[in-house]
Amino acid sequence: MVKLQLLLTDSELKEIDDYRYGNRVPSRSEAVRILLEQSLERWRQGTGTPEDGG
Repeated sequence: MVKLQLLLTDSELKEIDDYRYGNRVPSRSEAVRILLEQSLERWRQGTGTPEDGG
Protein backbone atom coordinates (compact mmCIF):
# COMPACT_ATOMS: atom_id res chain seq x y z
CA MET A 1 0.00 0.00 0.00
CA VAL A 2 1.01 3.58 -0.57
CA LYS A 3 0.17 6.46 1.73
CA LEU A 4 -1.37 9.39 -0.14
CA GLN A 5 -1.99 12.78 1.40
CA LEU A 6 -4.41 15.25 -0.12
CA LEU A 7 -6.12 18.50 0.72
CA LEU A 8 -9.91 18.71 0.75
CA THR A 9 -12.32 21.57 1.17
CA ASP A 10 -14.64 21.51 4.16
CA SER A 11 -17.56 20.69 1.86
CA GLU A 12 -15.70 17.77 0.23
CA LEU A 13 -14.86 16.34 3.65
CA LYS A 14 -18.48 16.73 4.73
CA GLU A 15 -19.66 14.82 1.65
CA ILE A 16 -17.18 12.02 2.35
CA ASP A 17 -18.34 11.86 5.96
CA ASP A 18 -21.99 11.87 4.86
CA TYR A 19 -21.23 8.96 2.50
CA ARG A 20 -19.31 7.18 5.25
CA TYR A 21 -22.04 7.41 7.85
CA GLY A 22 -24.85 6.79 5.36
CA ASN A 23 -23.18 3.59 4.18
CA ARG A 24 -21.79 2.47 7.53
CA VAL A 25 -18.19 2.58 6.33
CA PRO A 26 -15.82 2.16 9.28
CA SER A 27 -13.33 4.92 8.40
CA ARG A 28 -12.79 7.98 6.24
CA SER A 29 -9.91 6.23 4.50
CA GLU A 30 -12.11 3.30 3.53
CA ALA A 31 -14.85 5.65 2.34
CA VAL A 32 -12.35 7.47 0.12
CA ARG A 33 -11.04 4.15 -1.25
CA ILE A 34 -14.58 3.00 -2.08
CA LEU A 35 -15.51 6.29 -3.74
CA LEU A 36 -12.25 6.32 -5.70
CA GLU A 37 -12.71 2.73 -6.89
CA GLN A 38 -16.30 3.47 -7.97
CA SER A 39 -15.12 6.51 -9.88
CA LEU A 40 -12.26 4.61 -11.53
CA GLU A 41 -14.65 1.83 -12.56
CA ARG A 42 -16.99 4.34 -14.24
CA TRP A 43 -13.97 5.94 -15.91
CA ARG A 44 -12.72 2.56 -17.19
CA GLN A 45 -16.10 1.75 -18.65
CA GLY A 46 -16.36 5.09 -20.41
CA THR A 47 -12.83 5.94 -21.51
CA GLY A 48 -10.68 2.84 -21.37
CA THR A 49 -8.42 1.65 -18.59
CA PRO A 50 -5.71 3.50 -16.69
CA GLU A 51 -3.19 0.98 -18.00
CA ASP A 52 -3.76 1.90 -21.67
CA GLY A 53 -3.83 5.66 -21.09
CA GLY A 54 -7.54 5.80 -21.92
